[in-house]
Amino acid sequence: MKNKNYLVAFIDILGFKNLIDNHFSDKDKHSLPLLKKAMKEAELFAIKYSKSYLKKFEIKFSFKQFSDCVCISMPFEKELNQTALGKFGAFTNVVRMYQFILLSNNFLVRGGISAGGHFENSNMIFSDGLVKSYKIENQKAIYPRILLDKDLLDLIENILKSYTEDTKEFYDLYGHSIIKDWDDEIFLSPFGFVSECKTLGNNYGVEALNDILDIYAEANKLEFQIPDNLLEKLNSSNGDKEMIKPILESINRYILENATEKFDTLVKYKWLRQFLIWNITPNKSQIKFEHYFGKRK
Repeated sequence: MKNKNYLVAFIDILGFKNLIDNHFSDKDKHSLPLLKKAMKEAELFAIKYSKSYLKKFEIKFSFKQFSDCVCISMPFEKELNQTALGKFGAFTNVVRMYQFILLSNNFLVRGGISAGGHFENSNMIFSDGLVKSYKIENQKAIYPRILLDKDLLDLIENILKSYTEDTKEFYDLYGHSIIKDWDDEIFLSPFGFVSECKTLGNNYGVEALNDILDIYAEANKLEFQIPDNLLEKLNSSNGDKEMIKPILESINRYILENATEKFDTLVKYKWLRQFLIWNITPNKSQIKFEHYFGKRK
């Protein structure tokens, strides 16, 4: 059995057991079908699109779903080079998009991302990377956030120090999505894709932006005309905040309607509420967040 190094994400859907129990006890016949629909949407728009887009860079990754858990993995050699940097950025974007789509459908997840030995086929997975990611999710994530292994972040920082010419592109495209929490844990933000598209178009040309949209449309069998003034519209929009507001409204409603819920459950929603507020108006959040790479620019 050939054992290679991979990036591995372990993602857990929160509240899944209650959904199953309520579905089969006839307490709630609607939530489980909604979750199934949301996961199909996430698989279509995050996984299928990403596979089509990354194929042009000869980057491959695998997606496995089992019960309430998801494993996403990508070959990744722990070497100090630009290839490792690009694969790390691409991988985190896949995970972020998957989380965002589920969150937009009112389903919370938490998880961990690590690197390690990994083997899988159609029937089984043997993975040191998956075990490490699971431990991060199980022991440290606590809130609906996907944590990054600090050893993996150290590697990325060492690459950035060795290839300073690549730091600006990395910060532009990926840096703002890596957040440091109040408890010194580092996690991925599922938000910011509109701002990243703006940066891509402004710094690397509208052709690069159009290329992403063309592949997105092809992967999802969509037909739409990219407007000539797309970048102008993006720059004048407040897209990220507008995408976050309905999620915040949903979280506020849940907290209000479930005030007597167990503390362990409510604290997850309250943490998420503060993170959503921080993304819209940072000075109003009651929890301190910061961009992990922000001070390194």
